[in-house]
Amino acid sequence: MELKLLQPAELELLEWALQNAGVFEGSKPVPISWDSTPGNWLVDSNGIFTGLIDFENMLWGVDVDHFSVLFEKCFIKDERAKLAFFEGYGEETLT
Repeated sequence: MELKLLQPAELELLEWALQNAGVFEGSKPVPISWDSTPGNWLVDSNGIFTGLIDFENMLWGVDVDHFSVLFEKCFIKDERAKLAFFEGYGEETLT
């Protein structure tokens, strides 16, 4: 019996994720803050990052999760931030 619970785009994403899951092979779980956004960063008067606040949304994940949260919450809406991200980490970050 075929339930058709997923839309075609969801099925395509699922298949892509399954094909690429090996990229995380050997990764060790690390604490991830799903609220690691600029509003929760502590920066001194010289602009140097000094810490992070607001830990109620912590979970275990892979180290790249930090970037995916930032990208979704901040960079996609801010063209300058998005360009700076890819200038620093390279466009291959998405591949």
